[in-house]
Amino acid sequence: MPVSSQELKQALAYCTGTEHYYRHPLLPFLYTDGIKTFVDKAEASWFLTDMVLYLQLFAQNYMTAIKLIVKDGKADVILTNDDGKVIKKHHYSYTDCPDGEYVFYMFWKEQEKPILIYSSEY
Repeated sequence: MPVSSQELKQALAYCTGTEHYYRHPLLPFLYTDGIKTFVDKAEASWFLTDMVLYLQLFAQNYMTAIKLIVKDGKADVILTNDDGKVIKKHHYSYTDCPDGEYVFYMFWKEQEKPILIYSSEY
């Protein structure tokens, strides 16, 4: 069972930089300690796999902001480009992810794998 909203916020409060970059065999990007903390504590591996689809189809700017808004077992994901323009919205009618607003960034660099980070690691 995922942690409570408060426990998740406390765990993410320590994510102010990263020491490791993680690679999943099926994901075409790297992710940081903050993302690993979020996915592990919230039991939200679905978030990583869905980001593969959304980011490959809708976003390949230098930076894409991803806002995950969870309330009462439902969630919305909003992707915006580096100009602040909304490029994709998606609603989930069910999630067990803890309530809250979570912000992530995907950075695309030439000749390198994209990197997904938690907002406090930026």
